[in-house]
Amino acid sequence: MNIITVNVVQSQRNTSVDAIKVIAMTMVLLLHTGVSSASFIDNSNSRDVVYAICCIAVPLFFMASGYLMQTREVSLAYVKKKVFGILKFIIITISLALIVYNLIDYINNGRLTSRGLGIASYFSWTVQKGYMWQYWYFGAMILLYIINALIPNEILFSYKILSIMVLASFLAFILNALCQFEKMYLPQTFRLYYWVMFYCMGGVIRKKEKSLTMINWLWVLLVSIVYVFFQCFGPDLGGNEFYFGSVLCMVYAVCVFCACLNTVIKNGGIINLLSSLFLPVYALHVLFYDILKFLGIGVNVNQEWGFLVLCIVHCTLTILLCWMLMRIKFMKKIFKI
Repeated sequence: MNIITVNVVQSQRNTSVDAIKVIAMTMVLLLHTGVSSASFIDNSNSRDVVYAICCIAVPLFFMASGYLMQTREVSLAYVKKKVFGILKFIIITISLALIVYNLIDYINNGRLTSRGLGIASYFSWTVQKGYMWQYWYFGAMILLYIINALIPNEILFSYKILSIMVLASFLAFILNALCQFEKMYLPQTFRLYYWVMFYCMGGVIRKKEKSLTMINWLWVLLVSIVYVFFQCFGPDLGGNEFYFGSVLCMVYAVCVFCACLNTVIKNGGIINLLSSLFLPVYALHVLFYDILKFLGIGVNVNQEWGFLVLCIVHCTLTILLCWMLMRIKFMKKIFKI
């Protein structure tokens, strides 16, 4: 009976983490839909609200990683395997992306090199540039794996480290408000005070989750409303990635994370399936959006509902296409780290 109970608890926990990944994945899609639509949907209040709500997409990913790694012994051999897997995945997918983008360039401009051969994309993702600029996230994860291998879990996932990282992140937020420090000088990959903070936060939550069971979706609703007002009417920092160091953003991320953990999910089949699509969705959603624009599929209106319809179209098509791709054995081998 004890073994059955443990297995049920472990299954529920894994499904809850999968739910967190699905929420974060959807938020990433909505974020980048908002950024990409700015050229043809002007002054959309709905876009501003969605953009603010989805601010915690990346923090949730790092928190989920920390949560899962808190009980794992991270050796140098493990880190080497993960880093090699990430780099192999990046090289293969960038090569495929270069073929597609140059094909689009050839059709539009009659030559393959209208935007350059894209060779720099094999390196520029580390500073959030190139065709696959969103891969900066993997650069940050590589650094986190190395840090986790060098610092024992009992130290890394401690209140002391978390407190230091919270303070460093808050100071970065103040600098952003004063002089846009990160926007001017520091690419996202290397803002390790944020990523270590959220990674550590996930591990600490796992150690203390029994004392956080009171956090539910009502908390999330109240905190999210306050946060949306804060980002929409507070200091204009040039993007929501510059709000990660604000206390409200931290509280918002913790509330969503804990609410997921505290939600009983009776049938997690769909959640598990969607969670398994995280890697192809994250890698390909920008490419899919560019293809949609190339084909002339869009919502070219200056209305609030236009953006919401575009969000639904982009999210649905991206997830559906990734699901179809992952049914191909060859693709399953590519999208595996």
